[in-house]
Amino acid sequence: MFRKIIVIATALLLAATAAAAMDHSGHNMKAPEGKKIRTVTLNGHRLEYRLIDMKEKARQKGLKVAPGMKSHHLMLYVIDEKSGKMVADGRAGYLVTAPGGRVQKVMAMKMNMGYGGDIDLAGGENRVKVKFVAGGTKIVDEFTISNQ
Repeated sequence: MFRKIIVIATALLLAATAAAAMDHSGHNMKAPEGKKIRTVTLNGHRLEYRLIDMKEKARQKGLKVAPGMKSHHLMLYVIDEKSGKMVADGRAGYLVTAPGGRVQKVMAMKMNMGYGGDIDLAGGENRVKVKFVAGGTKIVDEFTISNQ
């Protein structure tokens, strides 16, 4: 009986590990979420940024805002202008500088055909520097996000 429990537990653990390791970046599972805050074309690629207010989203779902929870989630979608296809094989990072000078470095994760990362936006103008690399292409973009 004990051996049977160990075998079942091991099988469940292996199945959970395999499911977690799957790369879902090539699947467009849902429409982009959040408020579109910027669209720009650089180096033959269209970059679209969307911002999700995480604390507001939690409140809308009736959830408590967890201590230490970042205020926003920044998504980047990169579209190759020639092919019209999403670029899903890159890496993206954000450098966010608050009005007071506090700096956050965030390595974005692939998700929903884009690249997302949690950031804290201070009140006022927050400067955002984005670096995106895919293959031999490197794109750097800078802009501000106002959080009033």
